[in-house]
Amino acid sequence: MTAARPLLVGLSGGSCAGKTTLAGLVRDLLRPGETAVIASDRYYRPLDHLPPEERPRQNFDSPRMLDRDLLKEHLALLRAGRPAELPVYDFRLHTRSPETERLAPPPVVLVEGIFLFANRGLRELFDLKVYVQTGEEIRLARRLRRDREERGRSEEETRRRYFAEISPAHRRSVRPGREIADLVVSGEGDQEAAAREVVGEIRKSTAGEGKK
Repeated sequence: MTAARPLLVGLSGGSCAGKTTLAGLVRDLLRPGETAVIASDRYYRPLDHLPPEERPRQNFDSPRMLDRDLLKEHLALLRAGRPAELPVYDFRLHTRSPETERLAPPPVVLVEGIFLFANRGLRELFDLKVYVQTGEEIRLARRLRRDREERGRSEEETRRRYFAEISPAHRRSVRPGREIADLVVSGEGDQEAAAREVVGEIRKSTAGEGKK
């Protein structure tokens, strides 16, 4: 037996633009149990074929690292009101865990990730496409802090990766998503205001307004 079709909302934007923060704020503003959040980081390709020492050196800010086919398959299942077995990615070993997490579709599914709008087949699954606009200086500062605190990377290494890999990928595959988004919000300043904007659009859609 399938559930009612959920509203699929894509939250995209550059690295450290504030997508995860926005998704959490939107979820908190909606009714308990109404929303699930899926991070596209779950869908990194497993790197079992590489020696362990080579895995952290890969460019995780490239679209090729995302298993878009599996993500599309799971979003299509949820869109049809059917549960999906979400992958669990082991960021320590850079591979997938044998366990999965079963998600029965709630009324609203928020999917956040860098490259969600770069692939036509993927972006067409979303009922609402939201782009988080944040200036490069802020995104870089956040990335420096995150990589130092969570990944033990030096500032030099992060800056090298940012300008050699992240910034070019952003210009090529992420920033064009702003032009096709249904809503552009700021990832700077008062992000609660941005979250209220998104919730307003969700309410319009779930009330039958603004449907494509």
